[in-house]
Amino acid sequence: MSRVYKWSEENIALLGTISDYAIADRLGICRDTVYLERKRRGIEPWRIHKLPESLWSPSVISKMGKMSDKSLADEIGVSQATVSTKRQMLGIPSFVTHRAWDAGEVAMLGTAPDKEVAQLIGREVEQVRAARQFRGIPIHRAERWIDGVVHQLGVLIDAEIAAAVGVNPEAVANARRKRGIPPARECKGEIFSSRPPGGRQRKPWTPEEIALLGKISDAEVARRTGRTKSGVTMERHNRRITGIDPAKATQLYKQARAQE
Repeated sequence: MSRVYKWSEENIALLGTISDYAIADRLGICRDTVYLERKRRGIEPWRIHKLPESLWSPSVISKMGKMSDKSLADEIGVSQATVSTKRQMLGIPSFVTHRAWDAGEVAMLGTAPDKEVAQLIGREVEQVRAARQFRGIPIHRAERWIDGVVHQLGVLIDAEIAAAVGVNPEAVANARRKRGIPPARECKGEIFSSRPPGGRQRKPWTPEEIALLGKISDAEVARRTGRTKSGVTMERHNRRITGIDPAKATQLYKQARAQE
């Protein structure tokens, strides 16, 4: 059973004042959780046009393009996206640093999403993307984790799936939206599936299969039961069963095979 996020008065006050994405990032929760709470309370979504014009003083505008959007955003207390959007509306080119690219930075291009690389090396995302494309380095393609959990989209909440496969909840939400699947709704600790009754059904777990969880590796459980490793990991998470120590996995695997 998943936990329902408890909204404090302070966090409720954020709804509609900045984007749902910015609130989700600040609170460490899924964007859908923010969206549903805002809709439940009848709060209109944030729009850049709702910001007071006094925020964009001549002094602030004069700094656009002369420093990174993130640095300016931190200075005036808004999100980076807010500054980027306003700068683009004014037709001001983005700030570009002339710091030379060293061999270590170049070697990281394409090894992870541009956003992650930018955070690791302290550059703007636009710079990383331009440098990668200039060198003909293909964009990073994440591991196909979604294949093993696509049938859970809209059945479990995004955060539960993300925890099971080790990705950001927003990555799960994006995968679900691309397939036109509404989010599962959470109410008083219960999860309500958005999938129609005629959709794909989960293969029930037998008591014998459940007894294996946490006693051998998820990969070995998957091999024995004919399930995906991510599906096994998710079931173990849902049942609050601790996984085995990776250092003991090899030894336990050999023992399990010897007993077959």
